[in-house]
Amino acid sequence: MVTRKLTTRVSVLFLAVSLVACGGGGGSATDGSAGTAPTISALSFSPDAAYVDTDSDELAVVGTLDYVDPDGDIESLTIVVADESGQIIDDFTMPILEIAGSTSGTIQGELVADASVAGIYTVQVYITDSRDHRSNRLEDTFRIAEFPWAAKQPMLLPRRDFATAMLDGRIYVIGGGDVMAGVIPAPPTTTVEVYDPAAESWTSLAPLSGPRRNLAAEVVGGELFALGGYTGTFTLDAGYRRVVEVYDPVGNAWTMAEDMPIPRADFASAPIATQLIVAGGGNWVQALTDVSSLDAASGTWQMRTPMPTALAWPRGEAVAGKLYVFDTDATYEYAPGNDIL
Repeated sequence: MVTRKLTTRVSVLFLAVSLVACGGGGGSATDGSAGTAPTISALSFSPDAAYVDTDSDELAVVGTLDYVDPDGDIESLTIVVADESGQIIDDFTMPILEIAGSTSGTIQGELVADASVAGIYTVQVYITDSRDHRSNRLEDTFRIAEFPWAAKQPMLLPRRDFATAMLDGRIYVIGGGDVMAGVIPAPPTTTVEVYDPAAESWTSLAPLSGPRRNLAAEVVGGELFALGGYTGTFTLDAGYRRVVEVYDPVGNAWTMAEDMPIPRADFASAPIATQLIVAGGGNWVQALTDVSSLDAASGTWQMRTPMPTALAWPRGEAVAGKLYVFDTDATYEYAPGNDIL
């Protein structure tokens, strides 16, 4: 339960020194008549959300609302703040400066929010005139959220140009270049590590059969595949690979699957049903139009209709049974069901 107040100064939502009104003039009723209750509208905060800040927990926010008061005798503003459970954590009334005689306009002030406690706070506001008439209530929310990014344990071996895939709630990081080797570009590795988000821990796994970087990894039919990549440190001697390996998480072992028809690195890949489709990428001819699919059930590859344009560094994702391939200024949609090959 949130026990700290939303604000940290004497005023709750608005500082007395800055809670002022600006608007049109009008005569205040002073003849003892019943008078008319004021009305308010257009409550807003800017910003209306912030991240938790435990170092400097005070956050200044500008709040405004519009008012109409035929009698021109508004005196005070009340703010009621409740936490997510509905518990009132602030209830404060304060005078409004420079408003005497004003029949309409805008009230503006400064909200000083305590940004050290996350939560969604409901803020209700109303004004009261000299005859104790209360206006309608306006309600808005103000959110203080935990920062969405959090640093976790880094990989055991710092790498780049690796492949990732998720299987059974764990994230596999496969191959890639060793950035600690002191060579540019980073030499390829056989390293395989898995990250368990629940345990927030890394584990080293059985290595690939050979070093590879700029490879792909996909999960099809509950199996993890590592495909292609290259073994060299420079493009001209890259040693582009067609190799495909399948990981067994129970036995912590890689086994060889049927090679891709064409060696490639930096290619698009995605699973569609029981098919694993690869497209484009590069090898010794630089950019490829070639497309192939692996049937996970039979373990065999089939050549598919090539892309209209060769793409050297494409990436792809499957949506609703179609493969979408992206590279520089090209976007292609591939429908496997229409392929006659």
